[in-house]
Amino acid sequence: MNKVLEFKGVSKSYGGYKVLEDLSFSIEKGSIAALIGETGSGKSTIARLAVGLERPDKGEILLMGKSVGLLKKRGFCDCASIQYIFQDAYGALEDGYRVEQILSEPIRICKRRGREEIYSPEQALSMAGLGDYEYWKGMKAAALSGGQRQKLSIARALIPKPDILITDESTAMLDTKSSQEVFEILREICIGYGLSVIAITHQRHIIDNSCDKVMVLRGGRIIEEGPSDIVMKFPSEDYAKELIACMNIFVGV
Repeated sequence: MNKVLEFKGVSKSYGGYKVLEDLSFSIEKGSIAALIGETGSGKSTIARLAVGLERPDKGEILLMGKSVGLLKKRGFCDCASIQYIFQDAYGALEDGYRVEQILSEPIRICKRRGREEIYSPEQALSMAGLGDYEYWKGMKAAALSGGQRQKLSIARALIPKPDILITDESTAMLDTKSSQEVFEILREICIGYGLSVIAITHQRHIIDNSCDKVMVLRGGRIIEEGPSDIVMKFPSEDYAKELIACMNIFVGV
């Protein structure tokens, strides 16, 4: 499979505290990879490095085989190729903006920067599981449920035709049914359009039902990695066993 995103020997420290150490992994085209670990293990730092909000102290980050640095030094196509879905679907969207306004903004930015290969609002909204654009376009974000807002956030992120999405606990504020529905939509997009996803999550049902592989992060290192059905059922590392056991207790299984 083609590698969409690669970390090669990446290390990152803050004020002398090492957050990531000699980290290497890759994300394949059309796959969903879950990134799990306790708070402070480095998950969000990986996301920030991937989108260019942080610079690694050493190592290399490749996007579609091309070495990339900070966001401000990336070309627009590189920036558009990787999109971020935030945890708080309410904070991510302006309540007073209508759906058509929210989706037209990335279109204006793409056209201004010469990116012509984009999805239309109709296409993006349909892909994200909301359906008929004419029905939704006049609604304000404030009128939408949490699940609908997150689907709208996905539609907005899809407009530039990205190669990879990063979802940082993006369904943690939703109920189980809504969060699973969101990831079923992402699964369909991955299969149908070759999109890749890094899912930072603590939700066991998301990993079991939607993810291709799992990377277990501890102290800035990936200590276990493999197909989700194997890692989640038969983890080999003690830390991974304890982490997954806590996830089982959390969901009551």
